[in-house]
Amino acid sequence: MNQNIENIYLDRLIDPAIETALGAAGCVVIEGPKWCGKSTTAKRFAKTVVELAKPSTYRLYKLYADFGDDELLRGEKPLMFDEWQKIPDLWDYIRAEIDSKNGQRGGFILTGSARPIENNGKGNSNKRHSGTGRILKVVMRPMSLWESKDSTGEVSLADLFNGAVRASGRQKQTLRETAYLLCRGGWPETVLEQDTDKALL
Repeated sequence: MNQNIENIYLDRLIDPAIETALGAAGCVVIEGPKWCGKSTTAKRFAKTVVELAKPSTYRLYKLYADFGDDELLRGEKPLMFDEWQKIPDLWDYIRAEIDSKNGQRGGFILTGSARPIENNGKGNSNKRHSGTGRILKVVMRPMSLWESKDSTGEVSLADLFNGAVRASGRQKQTLRETAYLLCRGGWPETVLEQDTDKALL
């Protein structure tokens, strides 16, 4: 992989939605499949990042959560917890923190590829508070062709389905190029890979 890839950021359609959500709620949850770019995008909005995928960080913050230590939510805001589902209690701690600050907005960002499994030890699931009014969810998908710069964005599917515009034109990509884009997909890591053979692996 090109060593400069990690320094490249392609604007995502979801960026304005995240910014709006941070201005409207105390916490924003970014959900989506693995490798679609959640962490990379979220870090552009966060001032403090806690990466729970790192074993040592997870163990430390799990202790904070288990003992209700104030260090759990300490840090310049917005405070981001990557792979937050590894410590499900974070949800309730953050909700309570937002309430204690009279609904202060833009304090937290949660990212994760999976929802936490909740169990009270008796085989029954505990129902977590919905977070209504405090926590907003934003769903992220792999990159569109517009985001990957493989499309000009001249034609909007939403507008087409709404009957707002009539589009005509010709496909600029060859059949081979179109097949390549379909097989490559919209995963940021493959989009930025300059070696086309590696991008298909």
